[in-house]
Amino acid sequence: MKLFPELANGDLPGEERWRLRPVDGAPLPKDGVHYALWLMGKLRLRVRALHSARQQLCTLLHRVHSTCRQPHQPGKHLSGAEAYLLRHPNRLTQVLQQLGEENARLEAFIEWRNVEPAFWQWM
Repeated sequence: MKLFPELANGDLPGEERWRLRPVDGAPLPKDGVHYALWLMGKLRLRVRALHSARQQLCTLLHRVHSTCRQPHQPGKHLSGAEAYLLRHPNRLTQVLQQLGEENARLEAFIEWRNVEPAFWQWM
């Protein structure tokens, strides 16, 4: 029984053979053991690349977390909105205006809650 049946006749179909060719352009080994070793080397290279990408992701995440850490509250991070406002200070006036409108609505609601019993007695 052959480990790699596609190598039984010693050749792969044209496009597959081109795709599986080593980087340096050398022909594929026709021996199943050498082919397996070549695939293991290729797999090892991919695992190293994956590990490197994972390390880079961790580094970037650390940079994000260290940038968003609040100095006056250890262990706490800025919210998404706070980080956005730090990056786009020109939006601050628009956000302040929206907060002022929301504050006015809340004050009107508090005023209503104070006089609501009198309204229902009148009805």
